[in-house]
Amino acid sequence: YIREGLMTEAEDSGMCCAWNGFGTCVASASQDGVLCVWDIRSANVVAKYSSGARAFRAVKFSSGPADLLAFTEHESRVHLVDSRM
Repeated sequence: YIREGLMTEAEDSGMCCAWNGFGTCVASASQDGVLCVWDIRSANVVAKYSSGARAFRAVKFSSGPADLLAFTEHESRVHLVDSRM
């Protein structure tokens, strides 16, 4: 394997990552409550969400016809956002 790039935004450990259905974006959820979505073609952040002090635990793009991104916090909160670009 050859590293093609390095994308960072969080200050703490990463918890989960997910690729969108087209393979063009990757989302990363972290322990410090930061979730970032990168467009891998440009390595630019296209969306960034913050929960304050609450950790994000899981992230997943929908596989159906809707372009949705779901992510959870460690204290019973679920976020659902439209991920169309």
